Amino acid sequence: MIRLIVSAILQSVLNFFVRWYGTGSQFFWSRVFEWFASLDRTFGVAINARLIMHPLYGDYSPVGRVIGPVFRLGRIALGAATYALLFVFAGAAWLAWLAIPALLLITMLVPARL
Repeated sequence: MIRLIVSAILQSVLNFFVRWYGTGSQFFWSRVFEWFASLDRTFGVAINARLIMHPLYGDYSPVGRVIGPVFRLGRIALGAATYALLFVFAGAAWLAWLAIPALLLITMLVPARL
């Protein structure tokens, strides 16, 4: 009977870590990349990268052929910088998420000094 109880407790602890670190991380990063996909509708990095050498608004004059790629490259650079910054913040949030169980264990095990 005791063996069954200990086994159930160990299985619950193992399931906690699998859900917290495995499933939780998978859910977090899937949401982050869905958010990046929705941001791409605002910044248009993918479409501008695909159409980088095409002039804007069908302006095939010499000026349009020069301005189009420069403008598109600027949008790609702005979007890439924004994505990189947001990715760093998402990574920091993820690392904080991973640290929560360890911090709680340390807080419970180390006596508080008054």
